[in-house]
Amino acid sequence: FYTSLEKAYKEGRVNLLYLPDFDVFTKYLKEVGTVTANTSAVEGRIVDLKGAPLPETTEDFPLTVLHTNDTHAGLDTVSSPNNILRRVTAIKNAKATTENPILIDAGDVFSGTLYFNKYLGQADLTFMNLVQYDAMTFGNHEFDKNGESSEVLSKFIGNAKFPFVSSNVNFSADDTLSKMFTNEIGRSGNAATIYPALIKEVDGEQVGIIGLTTEDTANIASPGKVTFENAVVKAKETVAMLQKEKINKIIVLSHLGYEEDLKLAKAVNGIDIIVGGHSHTQLDQAVVDNSDPNAPKLIVQTGEKGLFLGQLEVKFNKDGVLTDWKDQLISIDAKNGANYVIAEDPEAKKILDTEYKPGILELSNEVVGNSEVVLNGVRDNVRTKETNLGNLIADGMLFAAKKAGTNAVIALQNGGGIRESINEGPITQGEVLGVLPFNNDLVTITLTGQEIKDAMENGVSKTPAADGR
Repeated sequence: FYTSLEKAYKEGRVNLLYLPDFDVFTKYLKEVGTVTANTSAVEGRIVDLKGAPLPETTEDFPLTVLHTNDTHAGLDTVSSPNNILRRVTAIKNAKATTENPILIDAGDVFSGTLYFNKYLGQADLTFMNLVQYDAMTFGNHEFDKNGESSEVLSKFIGNAKFPFVSSNVNFSADDTLSKMFTNEIGRSGNAATIYPALIKEVDGEQVGIIGLTTEDTANIASPGKVTFENAVVKAKETVAMLQKEKINKIIVLSHLGYEEDLKLAKAVNGIDIIVGGHSHTQLDQAVVDNSDPNAPKLIVQTGEKGLFLGQLEVKFNKDGVLTDWKDQLISIDAKNGANYVIAEDPEAKKILDTEYKPGILELSNEVVGNSEVVLNGVRDNVRTKETNLGNLIADGMLFAAKKAGTNAVIALQNGGGIRESINEGPITQGEVLGVLPFNNDLVTITLTGQEIKDAMENGVSKTPAADGR
């Protein structure tokens, strides 16, 4: 018997299906229902099967959604030193203590600290691979370096040990990224590829995941030949694609912003959970949308810079409807006295200290200036009023433009592009890059007085809200 099988194997007549025997048998038993007959000792087979259906389970399916967004290379900052070491611990602990956890990210891993300027996303990716993310969508900042070449983003995707979901981004005109996009539903185990949607198998249940990126990326980043389609339209199409595969539990990774997530929830049926990003909104509790009275939808978001890990525990009934949920934001920087509550992960610490910190220290310590006063880059201030740091940056822009021989007479700096303050004393390269991390190009433009006035009015149109315009 075994000799015959060995001969067939050597002759190349065996096709490995990668289906575990216990899984094959389990599924078959579910298919046939109740076994009611004896086996025949002579023929060695089941001689009579009664196809009685299995009783329907009344237990709801539990799922834990661990989520991050807008981490912006916040691995180790002045305000949250060694953040990633505690974040890794928090993720590992959450995975070990919750039911059926999945780990997903809603975009903007790129840009924000020296770690991105130096390592172009690869440092962040090392830790994402370490804790085994299940999926990520793209934020606008993932396209900051895409203007001249797709090398930075394509390398990030190519080295990822998880898949990317992107339902409304069109990569077809980008020669590099189009080869990384597959216009079909991804499956568990896929990695380093972009899909419009993903089906993740969790404890025998299938969960659909789709991804959406703000259409404003075309204006606020450097996407090159990549274009962005209507998020609501593509969400409806992609949800329908998943429903065609009998998927009734669907999560959206949304980098649209909180206000747009509220609109999305009302506009698209079939969605169960929206894991948000882009607006840096800290939702201490899940926001519930009841626009469909028969199927509530949840919206969650963690804020920014990896300061919180989102943990949303839900239950679905057999129809894929949410029946129960509880959520929390796990504070990565929570302290008990002077000590952090969450310990640093030793494996992550070794990686950070040996592979990445030395390069950052070398880059950040170069002194490039000095200030006798604190330069105000506080988020709410630079987005709502005049600050000395904003003035200084604009002065520098005008100086550079004139030195380049242009006829520029004023300079405009968007408040949202100023990311940190600078303390009095020597100003280092690290501080400058912390304030202006996005490597935007200086441009000149000819405008009428009315156009300038309109732009300024738009800039303050949401004051006192610190949304940024």
